[in-house]
Amino acid sequence: MPYVESVIIRKAEATELAEIAKMHLSLQEHLENSNSSIWKYTKERKRLLKQQYTERLAEENSLVLVAEVRAKIAGFLLATVSSRTDYIPRIIGSLSSIYVHENYRRRGIGSRLVREACRFFSAKKAEHIYVRYVLGNTEGEGFWESLGFKPILLTAGTIASAIENRISSQ
Repeated sequence: MPYVESVIIRKAEATELAEIAKMHLSLQEHLENSNSSIWKYTKERKRLLKQQYTERLAEENSLVLVAEVRAKIAGFLLATVSSRTDYIPRIIGSLSSIYVHENYRRRGIGSRLVREACRFFSAKKAEHIYVRYVLGNTEGEGFWESLGFKPILLTAGTIASAIENRISSQ
């Protein structure tokens, strides 16, 4: 994998959140193209993205990173840590969103973003890290598998009328 020498991985700044939201929408479009069954964003969801990243930026248990190449943002990552008392492990890290612009892919940027998120998880004492990715997103599937992630829970879906039709025909 070619390495981009001038990559800087750092915390995002508030002035960059509009660009991060735009990248997030590119990610969502890619996911929708990869699997037509995933839920689609409404105009309201799209409108609220920047606000949601603004909130994450301010939260102690969230991390918004950017990968910068020659003063341009090449990608971003959103990570969160959650504590819970009803399951073990009690402290979990979530890699919520990650996106690298197409021109910068396969150069180690995604792995470097994840490495920095893992440092954050370690500092927060996260015992387990998880990620959700869309089936059919072959780039995402390959990336996460290359880092050692293995599916442990499958979410399946259909429309309500399809269930009703199948039950009625039994």
